[in-house]
Amino acid sequence: MSGDLPTTITPTSSMAWVEQKLLEIVPLSTTFRAKVGASSQADAARFVFRSFLLPSDLHTIERPSAVVEMGEFALRRVDLQHLRPDPEMTLILTDWVRFPDDLGASTTDFKNFVGGVMDDIGLLQGTDDLLTIESLVVPVGKFGIVDPAAGAPRKYFMADVQVRVSKL
Repeated sequence: MSGDLPTTITPTSSMAWVEQKLLEIVPLSTTFRAKVGASSQADAARFVFRSFLLPSDLHTIERPSAVVEMGEFALRRVDLQHLRPDPEMTLILTDWVRFPDDLGASTTDFKNFVGGVMDDIGLLQGTDDLLTIESLVVPVGKFGIVDPAAGAPRKYFMADVQVRVSKL
């Protein structure tokens, strides 16, 4: 079966390693596990998706969920002879609008989810063999409600968290 690919491929490049480590750190978040109703990292990992999902596919994935997307990846000069990886990833967090009749409460609920996941990642980063993160940022205009007219069965929240990795 020459066309079959192995089910697991070890990330050996800095580009692949960064994505893999972000995929691993999200299900370690106690906030994320609580929101998706998972009792373990393995259960929570079912709600973390890779970046090959197209934006139109975001309407069909389970919620709450996370999507890890490759951002800018560069090799930057450290000195005359050395370059170091300088990756940025995007962590897209989504959840249904929980209280359709009270958007204020729904917004606070989603901010608790996004902020809690960011807080957890902030505490976990740099430990064991996890990423060392320079910053987690939700840019202006990257937090909001997606309307059902866009193809979703009902309104949902979406926030893009920019993850700047400082050291591999």
